[in-house]
Order: sequence, then structure tokens, then C-alpha cells
Amino acid sequence: MKAAAFMIIEQGTPYENGAFIPLSSRKTIIGRKSKENSPDIPFQNIHISREHAAIIQHQSGEFFIEDLGSKHGTWLNRRPLTANQQIPLRNSDNISLAGGLIKFSFTLTSLELTADLVPMGHAATPKEFQLNPIRQELTVNGAIRVFSEKEFKCLEVLLNNHSQFIYNDDIKETVWPERKHSEDSTPDVTPEEINALIYRIRKKLPECLSIENIRSRGYILSIQDIT
Repeated sequence: MKAAAFMIIEQGTPYENGAFIPLSSRKTIIGRKSKENSPDIPFQNIHISREHAAIIQHQSGEFFIEDLGSKHGTWLNRRPLTANQQIPLRNSDNISLAGGLIKFSFTLTSLELTADLVPMGHAATPKEFQLNPIRQELTVNGAIRVFSEKEFKCLEVLLNNHSQFIYNDDIKETVWPERKHSEDSTPDVTPEEINALIYRIRKKLPECLSIENIRSRGYILSIQDIT
């Protein structure tokens, strides 16, 4: 089974959190765009070097990451990289640039799954679905379903971005903001808690809505024909 490689953005302008960026070249340069320089994946941050890092695919098919002598550094799974040394990448590795100002993960997935992985944007909620945040209700063609506070918060972010990948950390930030230990930290929520929340939501959803777990890194809510 052939595999495709992606970056999943967690933080970094101009991209949406959860955006998928395919790594289709043998060498992909990550950096800051300028008049003289246009990297393959540009970020808008003054602390990112013009040619900050590169993701390289060898003839064997393996992927490597290399810091290109950047001023503010590259981290792989919270460990700083030595400049100009290629380090092998594994599925779900976490990468950050410039002390965490830019964050993304490296993902390998089968080509059969890539059709479902689209960049996260600003999808509109279809008119057939009405969310009431005061009553914490979802109305589908006149039928009302009631959710708990946390169930509704999770459903709201999934439905408002339907057909698009929502990262687990986005769900944590939305549903459990009280679990944050500091302003920059991720809420302390276990995978089991997220799974249990999604399970309860699924039980209340109509058949036209489905929530899919994507490699335990996040979820996609899909809408089927409701006619």
C-alpha cells in the first residue's frame, strides 16, 4: 500500500490550525517568504529564517528533517536539532520552529485515505442544521437533539468545520479550557476522555451525521444526504 506524507499545521500563520500540507517533493524547504526568497512552505513570522528547515525524502522512501542553519532553531519531539544534520522522521512526529512559534506534525497515511483529508478552512453549517448555543440543541429538519455543555461545544466546532480535519488539541482547547495550567499550555485531557465524549455525541446524532477518528490525531464530521 502506497503512503503519502503530510504536514498537519498546529500553529503558524498564514495557515489554519489543522490544515494538511502534502509533502510531494523530494526536498521541501520551510521558511519565511521575502522578495528574494520563496520557500515551498512559507510562514509569516519574523523569527523564521528565509530557509529555516527542510523535509527530504530519500530514494528508500524514508523522510528526514534538517535544520538549515536557522537563527532560532528547529525541534523534533521537543529536542533541538543540530544544524545541517538530517534526522529520520516517523509517523506522528512533532516539529516546532523558533521555540514553538511554528508547530506542525509529520504524518504518513495511505493514499486511499487522502481524499478525506482536506485543509481546514471556514465551512458554513448547512441550513438544514441549526445549532442553539443557549439551549445546547441541534435541530435537524425540525427534530431536536439536546446535548450537555461539553458535548455541544465539541459538536459545534466539528459541525461548523464539517468535512474538515479537527485536531485533538483544538477539541481540548474548545471543550476543556479550564484544564489549562498556563496560557500557552494545552488542556490536560486524556485520549480516553475525548473518546468518551465523541462516543456520547455519536449516540445522539442523526444518521446523516458521522464522526470519523483519523489515526487517533483528530476527527472529521461528515454530512450525508438528508433527503
